[in-house]
Amino acid sequence: MRYFQSNKNFNQYKPHESFWKRFKKNRQKKSIKTEAPTNALKNPYKREAEPKNTKNKLIFATFIALIIIWMGLMLTLPYFKITNIKISGNKITSAQEVKDFINQDKIIGHNNY
Repeated sequence: MRYFQSNKNFNQYKPHESFWKRFKKNRQKKSIKTEAPTNALKNPYKREAEPKNTKNKLIFATFIALIIIWMGLMLTLPYFKITNIKISGNKITSAQEVKDFINQDKIIGHNNY
């Protein structure tokens, strides 16, 4: 028991801490205290929800929009419109009768091939 030092002895001779050192130490203790309960209370068997990947949804929506725009351009641009049709191989009806039927048809529309 010759070398026994009590806790009071250490506190009596320890160097003085400045206000900012005590403030930083106190902040560190608080941050450690707040982190510990969340880790301690986690259920190791529960699956955590995976973060939603909005990047894939954005790429998919962009791809669909590009397809819709492409289809619209194919239907509306004059470069892609049919202007000349050659009708051949008819034995029962003539080519003029087919053209007249297409031009008169109310369901499909005028000159809609």
